[in-house]
Amino acid sequence: MRIIPRTSHRGISVLAFVAMSSLFVSCSSASDPSSETKDTVKISASFYPLVEIASRVGGDKVTVVELTPPGEGAHDVQLTAKTLDEMSRSQAVFYISDGFQPDVEKAVASLPNTIVKKDLLSTLSLLN
Repeated sequence: MRIIPRTSHRGISVLAFVAMSSLFVSCSSASDPSSETKDTVKISASFYPLVEIASRVGGDKVTVVELTPPGEGAHDVQLTAKTLDEMSRSQAVFYISDGFQPDVEKAVASLPNTIVKKDLLSTLSLLN
């Protein structure tokens, strides 16, 4: 078993922060800057660590939906019709690919292009 250095977790956190920050900027309204809106960005996150990052970065500007039910293993998640509906009504989906959650990857592939889909592994090199 190969141990991943602690800095790689920091790298994923930084990557997630940058991705979510760019999402918030791109989803922000170009209307009157003096008027404050109560709208939030709806994000679906594939499992708890991504939910936590999105919630902390977005604060009260986001509503985060966890795709993996509490107590269920992230690798074995089976998305329900309700979960798929929640995902399709999101403005963004954050997930990890490379076979980590095959059901989530299949669902993300079927989403329309109007939904921002961010694979947090897309810019990282994995250790073999």
